[in-house]
Amino acid sequence: MLQVVDKKGMKILAQNIAQRVKGGEVFLLIGDLGSGKTFFVQQIAKFLGAKRAKSPTFVILNIHRTRKKIFLAHFDFYRLEKSEIANFEWQEFLFNSKYICFIEWGEKIKPFLKNKKFFEIDFKWLPHNKREINLSSNLKKWLKNSI
Repeated sequence: MLQVVDKKGMKILAQNIAQRVKGGEVFLLIGDLGSGKTFFVQQIAKFLGAKRAKSPTFVILNIHRTRKKIFLAHFDFYRLEKSEIANFEWQEFLFNSKYICFIEWGEKIKPFLKNKKFFEIDFKWLPHNKREINLSSNLKKWLKNSI
């Protein structure tokens, strides 16, 4: 599902996802610098009642408590190489019902997730503060079926 949105549209999508997560979901966020990945996670954190979510670019992982009694794990693999990702302790978080995971630069971890169920969101920056967002077909179906 491809859509062009502004900040308001990104907030609406974030709210729709935040309302449906139960724990164990993994979202791979793909897109260039400035395409809106961090803003999107910040909006989800806000809708889940988490305190201000900051970009984990330098710390790689931030964990936020939510009012749903699950944790939001926000990863940023921008600076990591494949070997570093293989050795990073992400396994204890992904697909764990205590966490919902959002991974910026998710394409870097995708090879490690074979035969696992995850959702992808591709972000592309457009002029006039708009974004093109492409949801994976399984995410589109999940959103539709969990209404």
